[in-house]
Amino acid sequence: MMSPAYLCAADFDKQHSEGAVNVPVFRVVTGTKPWDTVKKIVMAGLAMTATERDPDFIDNAMKQLRKNEKIIVMCAIGGTLDTVLRLRPDKYKEGIKDPERSFGRESRSLKACHEFIYKGGWNANNVVFLEGGFQQWRFQGFETESNK
Repeated sequence: MMSPAYLCAADFDKQHSEGAVNVPVFRVVTGTKPWDTVKKIVMAGLAMTATERDPDFIDNAMKQLRKNEKIIVMCAIGGTLDTVLRLRPDKYKEGIKDPERSFGRESRSLKACHEFIYKGGWNANNVVFLEGGFQQWRFQGFETESNK
């Protein structure tokens, strides 16, 4: 059985996959150095919260997960490793090459998978990335729950 790990702290309480645990790969910026202050001001101007990679991500994950248990890693959007847009397959059978996607589309869940495997020493066969993220989970009709 797979244990889902969810990575979007802001939305987790509203709704998440059934049985998920929340292990955010990013945290709110905690520093007070000039660059940290600039990030906070700029993001506040965009009505967003400044975040940074959580250096304790693997340690926090290990408090909730058993090393090398099979997990599904997801965030809100899921990202992709695909370098081609798959729109209108009736017209563009091979997809549309997108220069902005020369390495796919980054996401928190892809970054978390990388950390599980390369920094946490997890077996890559036990880390399952959900392309399309939580949106895809809901679209497929899988069970969800709320903490509210």
